Amino acid sequence: MPSSPKARLRVLSLTTLVILVVLYYIKSQGDSLLPRKEPLGNLVFDYDSYKISEQQIQNQKEQIYPTKTESSSSGTPTSPPSPQEDPDNPRKFLGDIDAVPPSEAPPISPGKKALLGVPPQNFFFKTVVKPEPSTPKQLSQPLENSNIKPLNFRIYSHNIKNGGTHELIPGELSWEERVKDITSSMKFHSSENTIFTLQELYKYQLMDVLSQLNKFMNEWAFYGVGRINGDDLGELVPIIYNSNHWDLLYNDTFWLNDKDPRSSLQGWDAIYARIASVVTLRHKQSNNVINVFNTHFDHVGTAAKMGSSELILSKVNKIVKSGENKWPSFIAGDFNAEPNDACIKKIKESMTDSVALATVGNRFGHTKSTVTGFEGEVLRDGGQNIDYIFAPKYTKRIDQVGDAAGSKSVCEKSVKSNVFEEKADLALAQFGMLHSKFNGRYMSDHRPIVADFVISSKCQQ
Repeated sequence: MPSSPKARLRVLSLTTLVILVVLYYIKSQGDSLLPRKEPLGNLVFDYDSYKISEQQIQNQKEQIYPTKTESSSSGTPTSPPSPQEDPDNPRKFLGDIDAVPPSEAPPISPGKKALLGVPPQNFFFKTVVKPEPSTPKQLSQPLENSNIKPLNFRIYSHNIKNGGTHELIPGELSWEERVKDITSSMKFHSSENTIFTLQELYKYQLMDVLSQLNKFMNEWAFYGVGRINGDDLGELVPIIYNSNHWDLLYNDTFWLNDKDPRSSLQGWDAIYARIASVVTLRHKQSNNVINVFNTHFDHVGTAAKMGSSELILSKVNKIVKSGENKWPSFIAGDFNAEPNDACIKKIKESMTDSVALATVGNRFGHTKSTVTGFEGEVLRDGGQNIDYIFAPKYTKRIDQVGDAAGSKSVCEKSVKSNVFEEKADLALAQFGMLHSKFNGRYMSDHRPIVADFVISSKCQQ
């Protein structure tokens, strides 16, 4: 330290000058010399705490995806604004890709996952009584006139696994992660005149499926109600059809029980109340008609499975015997029973398992196990075939069509009990058990099954 006063004064002045320069520099640089907080993607990283705070995450989420949705004048929530264009998929020329931008993400219905699949223990729901609707008249007139036009159609059936608030089992992904694979499979495999029969889904899941199917064209409609209250509570077994191709002439739901099928009651030894949906559809172009049943049998009760088979068959026979509807009926669904179980044998007395009509040349995909589990555990245990598409007993193999073709004079005089069987051929065109695992993950614990049918006239026009 300088001893003279002048020297000390010079040092002090120099020090003061340095301090002033440093302070001026800090002021000019703002907060850049303070602990840094830099952008990290869409979040903010705090170098002091070395972590992203929950509040920061929430703030950023609200900026990107607002939690409050505005409503249109009709009360329907509007979609959030689209983000900036994805540089990896400009103008979406790649379509749906793995890195799905928010505007392409499946529109998951918010706040509806509390809908009940099964009633909670010790909770009572009032029994619902659903009156039986009247059946349409004069549906068999085209048959009587021998005016049967060719028709190809497809039935695609899939148990998509309910997506409620239950704890996920090992390997199971959330509904939000599964819905896009499920609907992508449906869209890809929907040929003209396709009818979807789905099992084990709640109303909000059905709305998500329809939202995806109608993403580009509003053409898919459905019929189906919940098994608890005959409306929106409980699992549904809906039937989805293309309204551009089909007219819905009739629809009904009945409960599978031995007390009153018009009432929401459990039947026999079933654990839960079970239902069946049925629709009568008329093809707009050909004027042909088909009846489609969709069901999901109880997974435990043996007597319930047999009783359910007998009840559905009685409904099929009632349609035929009514005299107004001689058109073919089909039963699809998850029957929770193997081919040699008594309830399946009972159905086979009156109906034909579609897979039995397939040949080497028109069968696609897997040959064993409509059930996989979410980790393939069912496959490792030998597999299970419990999902079916049943067709009328008179359905033929594709190589049998035309063998017994008659003349117009023969067709004008019916000798069989069923006028459709007399004047038309119904054949299985092809059958497939589709894949359900993509990119290492299962979209459901069941595989979709698909049956293509063709209706043709035996009569020479």
